[in-house]
Amino acid sequence: MSATPPPTGRELLYSEYINDRALIEALRLTPRPAGVAAERWPDVSAHAPGAPWPTGGAWCHEEVLFIRTHQAFEVWFALVLHEVESVVADVAALWREATGTPPPRVELGERRVEADAFDPKRSPALAAAVERVAARYGRDRVRKLAELSTPGRIVHAGTLPLDAERASRLDDVLRRGAERLARAKAALAVTLPFYDVLATMTPAQFLAFRDRLQPASGFGSGQFRELELLLGLRELHADRLRPPPERTPDGDDRTDPELPAPLLRPTPETPAFLAETCFVRTLPPFMWPRVARRFNEASVRDVVYGLLATTSEAEGARHLGVGPVDAAAADRFAAHVLEATMDDLHRGLRPGPLDPGTRDRVDTHLRDVDAALSHRETIAAALVEMHGGATPLRAFLDAARQVDGAVLQWRDRHLRFVEGIIGIRRGTGGGGMRYLRGTIDAQRETFLTHALPALWQARTFVHRV
Repeated sequence: MSATPPPTGRELLYSEYINDRALIEALRLTPRPAGVAAERWPDVSAHAPGAPWPTGGAWCHEEVLFIRTHQAFEVWFALVLHEVESVVADVAALWREATGTPPPRVELGERRVEADAFDPKRSPALAAAVERVAARYGRDRVRKLAELSTPGRIVHAGTLPLDAERASRLDDVLRRGAERLARAKAALAVTLPFYDVLATMTPAQFLAFRDRLQPASGFGSGQFRELELLLGLRELHADRLRPPPERTPDGDDRTDPELPAPLLRPTPETPAFLAETCFVRTLPPFMWPRVARRFNEASVRDVVYGLLATTSEAEGARHLGVGPVDAAAADRFAAHVLEATMDDLHRGLRPGPLDPGTRDRVDTHLRDVDAALSHRETIAAALVEMHGGATPLRAFLDAARQVDGAVLQWRDRHLRFVEGIIGIRRGTGGGGMRYLRGTIDAQRETFLTHALPALWQARTFVHRV
């Protein structure tokens, strides 16, 4: 069969296929934005779209480096969004078909780990491990053992009903999803060397045009905000989507008919930094419905936690290629982890009473381990890693974790670049180093920096079998 000729009667041009004219013309000089004083913006009325950047005049030579590099970031972000969104959509379609609803939302901020001492009768393996550890090291060294909570007691309510036919289709979705997530990770990695190019600009060269950038900043990358929300970091941006207070003085929930839910404008009572950096102020209007959609729709976190929760049911676990991660399995797993953890903590310590500093470190680590093991999905992720073999689920979870890691790496590289250019100076949009450190700081709640904390924490508990 011969190919159908183009409607124009000539061969298709490469330029037409990739639409490079639109890309080249998009690299034009920007007309003076509304509200910017004329003396702060060069006259570009005579500049044709796509023409070479002018030399001399009010534009700084390095300004083209800064603008075009950030335009390149946005091109690659668009590809990453395309890949990751397709993965979530495929799993969500299966979920909706099976249950009539999308994957349930995961709100990790609402999962506060409260004191809930485990019941030895319901957790016999853990109770026996506590006695063995106490006998081995002495009760004065393991005083926090009495405060251990029930392992795996917190688990996502939504699971995916699986039969043989749907499980086969899910395997195909997970295999394809792992490939696309790997592509998304590679695409993010491509952008990291852009910072090496930007770093050829000196701090003095940046300061030559920095005032023209004010008050715009990286806060305004709508596509990066989309990516964070798509991964599941909704709670990270909750206050920027809905700057407090969320209620009127009369106690009613605030709404704004001119904005897509859940976006709100800041009020006079909104703290200054949030008012300055909220999405309504930092993102252009065309981005408002896009970030609202990302907030409202299913995320990678929802999909991953939902699949891990599905392993708590015998039928779901069997079709996913692992043993059921039920309460009994969580009890056995926590017992092994407890003994291994205490052995690690006491390796190299001298016999006898612990000094206060060492005791605090032992207690703190044990408390962190106990909090992580309270989440059934964390235990499930570790068991999938240990027993999942070369299953589609294991490959999918690892690919998802690596995309999460790629975003963390991107943030870290951005932070190092900013530190090298402006030090601890306040950012153009009000952020700067303090804000950027908060996006990767391990001292924050893990779910605010990692989209998939269960997959990362599970690595702590993987052991040889």
